[in-house]
Amino acid sequence: MTAAILCAAILLAQPGPATSEQLATEFRDLVAKQQAPVWIGYRVPATPGEHNTCWNSEARFPLESPESLVVAFRVERGEIDKIRVSSSNCRIDTGGLPTRWIDNVGANESVALLQSLAWQDRRDLANTELAAIALTDTPDGSATRALIQLARWRGHPELQKQAFFWLAHSQDSRAVDFIESLLTK
Repeated sequence: MTAAILCAAILLAQPGPATSEQLATEFRDLVAKQQAPVWIGYRVPATPGEHNTCWNSEARFPLESPESLVVAFRVERGEIDKIRVSSSNCRIDTGGLPTRWIDNVGANESVALLQSLAWQDRRDLANTELAAIALTDTPDGSATRALIQLARWRGHPELQKQAFFWLAHSQDSRAVDFIESLLTK
């Protein structure tokens, strides 16, 4: 299911997305095996709207909104060092490091994985995890529900603040209802 390919070969996901448990297992196995630096990534549907997120300083600026986004994790010695979220229409530069792509990742599975990583309380990665959750298009609202759960978590004030930030920018009525319920208490 995984293959080492160059960053230029980001392909559309094949039918049949993995379940949350399958993705979590495959992802954790891949992370644990990596001793040398590598990027592990996948592609998921992006929320509708104007948001191009390119994480390098390329001269090209995409004018059209992307249909998907890339979530990439820099891994070394079995640990996640960095997380990057990029519009799929951006040129990706991995700095010459190999890339392992996970195919067939569904939006809900990505949200579940990112939320589980956010609960691990890595403050240096949490903002990017929440951005990736917020920018993932989940028609059933799982991204909004995940952000609401993280906003309610009192164990990490900075994470809570970021969750509120993304909820305030959400087009989902559940986000508005949640914020209004707090303001009217």
